Amino acid sequence: MGDSDKSLIHTIMGTLGKLMPGDPSGENPRAVHMFGRLLRFRELITGILIPKWVTAKSWPVTSGSYIVGDKSATIAVCTLMSPDLMQPLSTMGGVTIAGELVTVNLGIEKIIRNTISNTNTRFMLICGNESPVFHPAQALQCLFRKGIDDQQRIIEAEGHYPVLNNIEPSQVERFRRQVELIDCTGERDQEALQEQIY
Repeated sequence: MGDSDKSLIHTIMGTLGKLMPGDPSGENPRAVHMFGRLLRFRELITGILIPKWVTAKSWPVTSGSYIVGDKSATIAVCTLMSPDLMQPLSTMGGVTIAGELVTVNLGIEKIIRNTISNTNTRFMLICGNESPVFHPAQALQCLFRKGIDDQQRIIEAEGHYPVLNNIEPSQVERFRRQVELIDCTGERDQEALQEQIY
């Protein structure tokens, strides 16, 4: 995702936040849901405009801030708030994709979609700096351990609006069955991370 894409996303999220004020707790489920619909619409239009023989072979299936490594490899890497780790880790043998994660709703939904659409992916390595505001690592840890409740909220997650409304609960469970967590939250040393990957 380029800087212009990130700027556009921040503008859209800011506009939705103004048009749809949050609730008393500070959460804004309507704006998050609307933004998720806009992203799905963009992916649908892209799928219509690009020939099916191209999209059938394309992976990852959803956009995001990531770098694809070896598509046949088994380890997905989540660098949290350390995007500088994406490039070096994506080139290590065994890594299928390396990307950052900021939000505990749309970001985790994208991780789930991309992971379950590549059945080779069996492990997720979390590393890099945790966000003191959104707590994406803590939310992923809770997702792996506890799953979601009947409102699709990640059980015991602390981050802002940790609800996975734009994805089916069956996809969440498939993700939890398919992937094993390797938790190295806070680790930035590439040699130490390489040991975990190999």
